Amino acid sequence: RRYIKVDGKPLLLVYRPGLLPDAAATADRWRQRARDCGLGEIYLVSVQSFFHLDLTGPHAYGFDAAAEFPPHSFAVEAKAQPRGFPGRRFEGKAYDYVATREQFLAREMPAYPLFRGVMPRWDNTARRGSQAGIFVGATPADYEDWLRRAVAYTKSAYFGDERLVFVNAWNEWGEGNYLEPDRLFGHAYLDATRRALGPGR
Repeated sequence: RRYIKVDGKPLLLVYRPGLLPDAAATADRWRQRARDCGLGEIYLVSVQSFFHLDLTGPHAYGFDAAAEFPPHSFAVEAKAQPRGFPGRRFEGKAYDYVATREQFLAREMPAYPLFRGVMPRWDNTARRGSQAGIFVGATPADYEDWLRRAVAYTKSAYFGDERLVFVNAWNEWGEGNYLEPDRLFGHAYLDATRRALGPGR
C-alpha cells in the first residue's frame, strides 16, 4: 500500500497483482464477519473470468465453489471476421455464439463444485468501439437451448442449495448482454428463460 497526496488530500493506492492478493485470508475475514453479524456460515463462489481457469480449484483460495462466466475462457472465434467499413477499420474479434456454447457444455468438469453459466448474447461495441468483441449467431432459441442443458446438468450433479445456474447478465447494456426486453426481441429472452427453467425447476 502507498499513500500519495492529490490536492493536499491523502489518497490510498493499492498496487498488488490481483484483485485479492491473499484470497484465503480475505475469505476467512468475510466468514468471521458474517458470523459476528449473526449470519452464520456463508458460501463463497469464485468466478472463472478473464480467460483464467485455475486448476487448483476454489478451495485453495478459501472459496467453496466456482462459477463459469461466459464468454470468458471458452470463446470460439468465428470463421469470418468483420473488416469494418471505409474509413473505420474494425480491430476487434467476432466469435461464434453456438460454437462457444458447445465448447462450454463439452468442457471436462473438475472435481471441485463448478456451477454452470450461460449468456444471452454479447456485443460490446457500445463500450469498446472498433476494439469490440462480438458474438454472432446468438438467438433466443440458442440461448434457451444453452440454459436448458445447463439446468439439466445441474439437476443431475447437484442437490439442494447447490442447484445453481448463473446467467450473465440481466442488464449489461454496454456489452449487449442482457435479458431485459428490447425493441429487437421484445420479451423473447425472458420467455426463453421461463421455458428453460420449466415448472418446478
